Amino acid sequence: MTTSQPELKLWIALFSFLFFLGIGAYPLAEPDEARNAEITREIVELGHWLPPTVNGKVRYQKPPLYYWICALSYKIFGESEFSLRLVSALAALGITLTLIAWEGELAALVFSSSTMTFAFARIARMDMLLTLFITLSIFFFYKRKFLISSLFASLAFLTKGPIGVLIPVMAIAPWMLMSNISFKDVPWKRVFFTFFLITTPVFLLLELKWPGYCYSFFWKENVLRYTTNMFKREKPFYYFIIVTAVGLFPWSILLIKNTKSMNLKENSLFLFWVITTTLFFSISKSKLPHYVLPCFPAWAIIVSKTLKKLPPNRIFKTVWSLYLIGALLIFPYFSRKRTSLYLVRNITPPIYSYEDALFGASFYSGSIVRSLENKDLISIIAKKRNFYLVLKKNKIDDVDAILKTCKKYAVRRWRKFLVIKVNCEEEKDARYSNQKN
Repeated sequence: MTTSQPELKLWIALFSFLFFLGIGAYPLAEPDEARNAEITREIVELGHWLPPTVNGKVRYQKPPLYYWICALSYKIFGESEFSLRLVSALAALGITLTLIAWEGELAALVFSSSTMTFAFARIARMDMLLTLFITLSIFFFYKRKFLISSLFASLAFLTKGPIGVLIPVMAIAPWMLMSNISFKDVPWKRVFFTFFLITTPVFLLLELKWPGYCYSFFWKENVLRYTTNMFKREKPFYYFIIVTAVGLFPWSILLIKNTKSMNLKENSLFLFWVITTTLFFSISKSKLPHYVLPCFPAWAIIVSKTLKKLPPNRIFKTVWSLYLIGALLIFPYFSRKRTSLYLVRNITPPIYSYEDALFGASFYSGSIVRSLENKDLISIIAKKRNFYLVLKKNKIDDVDAILKTCKKYAVRRWRKFLVIKVNCEEEKDARYSNQKN
């Protein structure tokens, strides 16, 4: 079946258009989008390039490359939701174009129209950028461009750590054993030199700037995350099978129907890519849907190789219409439901939150919103300060006892949160009064 039909190019363009449609039209959601936005703001406005910080604290959980790229977009396009989400949208487009060069339009269409791709192309997370670098690393190794492959593996490593190298290795190593490529054909010394030349200086500087960074990142955020349930993200072993089936929709149905036509030898690289990655994360004690996103370019190629004929045009029309509704209605709805924007709009710092890290509050107020425990709140009151406090409504009684010597106004309510204005300059009886801000 030819993969250069004009309708394929049209549908690729239409689905790719949805990566970008309206990505700046709704606020950043807590916690992930808002956290990445605040890290970017602190890089650009406060100069915290190395190490990156969030709410003034070192962000050792992830390497800095994604945040640097977001900061570049932020500088070019300004402080906006668009500039932050643009990185993911462009990465998804980059993968789509890579698949056209690698396998043809059909593979690109499968990837660009999959549910998982649509979802992660439109949010400010690093996973689509990681997937782009992993795809390019495997692609160039497949094309025998070993040093370029090492370059993109390095960028993947600097985006999210060891997994950026493990996935290409887990795909390529068994494939080489089954192919005509000898391990001796690869210039390993130059490959490793390229990798370490790019990655080592960054982590050395991070360790010098913040001693203990490498231990926290490599041990706690990678080894312990994988081997223990300390992050409370344990799921059943079959979890990623369900995630893949849903994320590959509508193509997962066609893949099941056409499994018998699969050429195992022809698809060996891509099969190793998806099987080893899925198995690796299935064993992990920590599981989240986006962990298997780097498999989806390989799934797209596998699907394209097994299809004997294209689905009817009405299938594409239906899926595209559903995604259009998602872009215009569903994404904005859930984002507005989980944002901090409406809590701090038109409120002048200092602003604090009580026992909640509200990254979006920092981003939208343009000032770090520290999360306070009881002892921190008592310390601020002792200094006779005036400030705004964001807290959940069910914690009112907790702060009332602490703020009993201060005058308080309830100035804003948003879903389960309340914003109160606290005046501690003069001792007053604790009381609330409604005040529109």
